[in-house]
Amino acid sequence: MTSPSDNLAAQHAALKGEVVKLFQAIQEIKSELAEIKHPGSDADHFETVADQLNEIVHETEKASNTIMQAAEGITDIANKLQTSIKYKGALFMFQDMFGHANTIFEACAFNDITGQRITKITKVVNLIEGTLNSLVAVVGKEGLAALPLAETSPIKDDDVPMDGPAIGGGGVSQAEIDKLFN
Repeated sequence: MTSPSDNLAAQHAALKGEVVKLFQAIQEIKSELAEIKHPGSDADHFETVADQLNEIVHETEKASNTIMQAAEGITDIANKLQTSIKYKGALFMFQDMFGHANTIFEACAFNDITGQRITKITKVVNLIEGTLNSLVAVVGKEGLAALPLAETSPIKDDDVPMDGPAIGGGGVSQAEIDKLFN
């Protein structure tokens, strides 16, 4: 039979062990937080991710609109040709063209759904960034600044940089790149 003091000592030892585990977990969280939002680093991975996702939505939307305008142009021309050409053997070809144009319109609608999903993901990324900013406030920028700055980015993209393509018209334009090949 164990005495009350032995039982209390065991509880104290168990509590001490849990406090040590909690302390170690907090240190690990601080270290991981410093890798992502270190005050001494110019990189803000969450802002970069949100910006890149927003740019994907914007560029996909532009591309879809361009494709849809081209498909509408083809449909308009096909309508004019269909009324001008009297050869009955060609009429089925116009129906095929209209069918293909409709396939293009349907595919562009998929891009809209993709944009909506990416927008939802961006909101989640922004929410996570807000939570991380709150953690930075709790831990303190001084506390994070005291931790060593990671030499390499914690985010690896199979060597694909997360800083491109240029956002908002910055960087080198496609026209400037094309000039290099002319």
